Amino acid sequence: MLDVIAALRQSGETLPIAFIRYNPHAFNINHALANLDVETVRDLRLIELIQTWEPCADFEIQYMYYDTYEVQGHLRCEVWDHKDYEISIEQCCRRPIIA
Repeated sequence: MLDVIAALRQSGETLPIAFIRYNPHAFNINHALANLDVETVRDLRLIELIQTWEPCADFEIQYMYYDTYEVQGHLRCEVWDHKDYEISIEQCCRRPIIA
């Protein structure tokens, strides 16, 4: 994602950038299989998000239906804990969407 952002900025693009990371597969919440929505409902939610996106920052990431767990009342994506995940990127993430 950082390479894409760098390339866009070097080419002169100044609009806000949003990555929507959508997982179409089963996922866990607090290490338990999530109560899965019907696939079409999840797809419609993705389309709605794309159509109604309002940027809050210059660069944002939205994770949808990824493995998450709760920490002090806040959802956290497990992918953020991977050793190769950049902390600077995590700071650009919105609250994960799981339903």
